[in-house]
Amino acid sequence: MLEIVNSGATSIPEALKLVPGLIVREYTPGSYDVSIRGASQIPFQYQIVNTRNILVMVDYRSLYSTYYGGMFWSNLPIDLVDVERIEVIEGPMASLYGPNVAGGIINIITKKVEAKQVVRAITQQGLPFATNNSLFIGKKLSDKLTISLSGNYSQKTRTKAEYFDFEQNKY
Repeated sequence: MLEIVNSGATSIPEALKLVPGLIVREYTPGSYDVSIRGASQIPFQYQIVNTRNILVMVDYRSLYSTYYGGMFWSNLPIDLVDVERIEVIEGPMASLYGPNVAGGIINIITKKVEAKQVVRAITQQGLPFATNNSLFIGKKLSDKLTISLSGNYSQKTRTKAEYFDFEQNKY
């Protein structure tokens, strides 16, 4: 986790830029395209959906949306402050995890509360027009029961008001 925080990443897709073999593109603020070995993704209504070649999991639970046929990076249920480590499996060995895994797996392992009480905060300010604040609070009630709460405030303002309309194929 220390390597991820020291990299200056403000989101999980930005932290994935550290992994060799992954290509991470940010089309608009918060809309990412993550691919393994350059496998292309498809645009879907101004959001980028990872198609069937990558399985994204949080603590070994799939985030694959059968309705869209992929995963929206902007809808991750966790933030960077929750991450302990990120595991990436590339290539054909990933198919051992089931369908929709032709290219590989990205498994995000979250932090566990080990001490009696844990408080972690990350605050980042960037120029121009970017800020990210995250807070994680956890308490161990017994050997088998822990509670945790995390929150994130992120703001990335566009420097231009125009955007690309895929249906009309123009700005």
